[in-house]
Amino acid sequence: MSIPSESGAPADNRAVEHAAVVDLETEDWQQRQRFLRRLSWGTAWVLPLLALIVGIALTANGTIAQETPAGGGFVDVTFLTVWPAGLTLLGSGLLGTVAVAIATAVLAEKRAASGPPAS
Repeated sequence: MSIPSESGAPADNRAVEHAAVVDLETEDWQQRQRFLRRLSWGTAWVLPLLALIVGIALTANGTIAQETPAGGGFVDVTFLTVWPAGLTLLGSGLLGTVAVAIATAVLAEKRAASGPPAS
């Protein structure tokens, strides 16, 4: 057990250790925030683009044939109309992509105006 000197050396060591722990927690928090931000932007871009691609495919096909065996070598064919769903997905994918592009542009301008982050 050490006896603190008049200069307060053990107290200074505890303060330095506490500052180091706080720095590690801050870095961990910043890494978590960065990961969540990238995940959310990735999701925000992927979902509208996926809806856009599926909407284009469904609109281009128009109908899908569903074949069910009727017995005796015959096949019962049912045509399903999918172009309305394709138009809906096409519209929502287009609007979502435009919205994410606008949000990205606004945030990029905001970051550029505020300058680099303080270290």
